[in-house]
Amino acid sequence: MSDDDPDEYELAADAVIAHLEAEIERLRALQIVDADGHPVTQGIFNATTANNDRNMAELNLHRSKARDEYWAWQGDGTDYPKSLTCPVLISADDLRDFIARSDAWDASLADLS
Repeated sequence: MSDDDPDEYELAADAVIAHLEAEIERLRALQIVDADGHPVTQGIFNATTANNDRNMAELNLHRSKARDEYWAWQGDGTDYPKSLTCPVLISADDLRDFIARSDAWDASLADLS
């Protein structure tokens, strides 16, 4: 480009602008939007992160089981969950009962205050 020819600068600027506009369109095509046209990238990130967290927790559980580093819930009164530092294998019914008893205990303590 010579300093004498402003048309060369305009052509170069037009080329840069065209390139940037094409890049913007390419990125828009990649962007997922909701029904209102808002980007949902953060939602995808959050869902992916949550999925990764679940997968990692499941992997850690399988590793613990493979090394016999877990507690199998007995449900016979000899389980002390606050003292456990390993994964606990418990049936869904036992877990629901445990949560219900914990909630009832919390409610009874609240009534004392």
